[in-house]
Amino acid sequence: MKKTFFKNLFRDIKKSPSRYLSIVIIIAIGVAFYAGVRATSPAMKMSGDSYFAKNNLMNFKLISSLGLTKDDLAEVQKQSGVNKAEVSYSMDAVVEKDKHSLVLNINSLPDENGINSIRMVRGRRAESANEAVVEEKFFEENKLTLDDKIVLTSGNDTKIEDSLKNTQFKIVGTAESPLYVYAQRQLSSVGNGTVSGFLYILPEVFKSEVYTEIYVRTDITQSKSSLLDNESYKENTYMIEKALKDLGVSRNKIRYAEVLKTGNDKLAEAQDKLDSSRKEAAEKFADGYKKLDDARDKITKGKKELERNEVLLHKKIAEGTKQIEDGKKKILSGEKEISIRQKEIESGKLQIAEGKKQLDEGEAKLKAGKQQAADGISATISAETGKVKKLMDSDPTNQVYIDQYNSMSQLDIKGKDFDSMYVSLKEGNQLENMKALFDIEALKNNFDQSEAETNSGRQKFANNEKKLLEGEVQINQGNWVSA
Repeated sequence: MKKTFFKNLFRDIKKSPSRYLSIVIIIAIGVAFYAGVRATSPAMKMSGDSYFAKNNLMNFKLISSLGLTKDDLAEVQKQSGVNKAEVSYSMDAVVEKDKHSLVLNINSLPDENGINSIRMVRGRRAESANEAVVEEKFFEENKLTLDDKIVLTSGNDTKIEDSLKNTQFKIVGTAESPLYVYAQRQLSSVGNGTVSGFLYILPEVFKSEVYTEIYVRTDITQSKSSLLDNESYKENTYMIEKALKDLGVSRNKIRYAEVLKTGNDKLAEAQDKLDSSRKEAAEKFADGYKKLDDARDKITKGKKELERNEVLLHKKIAEGTKQIEDGKKKILSGEKEISIRQKEIESGKLQIAEGKKQLDEGEAKLKAGKQQAADGISATISAETGKVKKLMDSDPTNQVYIDQYNSMSQLDIKGKDFDSMYVSLKEGNQLENMKALFDIEALKNNFDQSEAETNSGRQKFANNEKKLLEGEVQINQGNWVSA
């Protein structure tokens, strides 16, 4: 039977080798495809386990509606199987980009080797309160660049300043986080309800007194293959998970008591302030009522005083009206007098100007007379010197002619004005000798008298001009009063 089967089989293969080859290829492809599909899932799980281990992905995330404290962290760290536990802050906020509101999950930046550590893609980690690291995917999708500014808002009716010390951040780097390995992100209660990316800032930027979550890493070896051998991982972490849940129940009671106590303390403090305020208000009301009664008495007395003052006021108004009328009459009279005085001042100014002009003319004549006298004396002396020179030349031995010539030729008057010429002749004792030609002494006296009269006239005009100016200032200032 077997021989017949194989004989028929080989005969069929020889008759149609192409069909046989096709069947073999189809079977081979199916086997290869099946083997590949079977191997893909473990490979992907191993890749995921490797990525999570490299970035210290948490085993558990603890959250509480009342917030978490350092005491909670200390209790978690005491639990059996817990290798490491870290606190963290997180919140959702909104950023405006191209007229669209995008929701970002804001996280406190973990330590470089801490739980859920991030992998930097470009730039650097945040180092100051106004710096931030954003998700690489969000960075590329929204075409951001390093050093761009991101301004956060709450996305609801609350103020984000109540949660963060700073609301504007400079992008200094981009990163990938093991918390965000899926394309689909969690829902949010702000903005459009869907988180578009994450942003890491320094923990000290958060204002909250309590933490948002506690991340926990266990010491079990199955953590390294949590995806590949998930059942074993669950079995080995079951007791740790149960212990943490039990701890959460007990810590929630303690935390609730703390919050309740804090609230009651604040209520008691507020009640004390309210009682104190009520007491203070009662005292102020009593004092106010007393002041009000005193004010009423003052008002009553004030009304009577007002009535008396009103009578006096009418009397004063009547007197004031009469004084105003009298003042108007005096003002009209004064204006007339001022007009007269102004005309007198203008006339005086004209007279002073005319007098100054006459003085200037007299001074010019005096100067011209002095110059004429100086020219005449100089010309006469020159002529007389020439005559004596001729006499001396005609009789060189005549001592009288010689003395006269020497005396006249030594006179220092050439090019001098009259006053300088007078001084020179007087110092040389030549005035008496010159009397035969000119009475220079008499001329000097006449010139000095004219000059003195001119100076006296100028002084009088200056005094009169000063008085006129003072009078004009008084009139302009309204200080002039008719006598």
